[in-house]
Amino acid sequence: MAINKEAIEVWRSQNLIDYVLSDLEKRVKRDKPTKLSVFFAGLSAYTREPINLFLKGESGVGKSYNVVETLRYFPREDIWFLGGLSPKALFMSMEFCLTNMESL
Repeated sequence: MAINKEAIEVWRSQNLIDYVLSDLEKRVKRDKPTKLSVFFAGLSAYTREPINLFLKGESGVGKSYNVVETLRYFPREDIWFLGGLSPKALFMSMEFCLTNMESL
């Protein structure tokens, strides 16, 4: 995926957070704390100790939409969406991920 010069300038700007929030506000109204939490969790993937994020709330309040829209700023291959999982399904997914990571 080629990255254009304008995108590089935005990512290097001192106002990156303001730019992302302003752009994201066009699609996801309000909920600034969640947008920032998701964005920083996404950035943490490129650190030595990435964090996981768990959003809890009533069904239909837009948790998944907020996450999907916020993570559009990151390469698709770096994102794992694990939503709507039961505790058993989550455990099985983690076991599968850990097993497959050993082969990397």
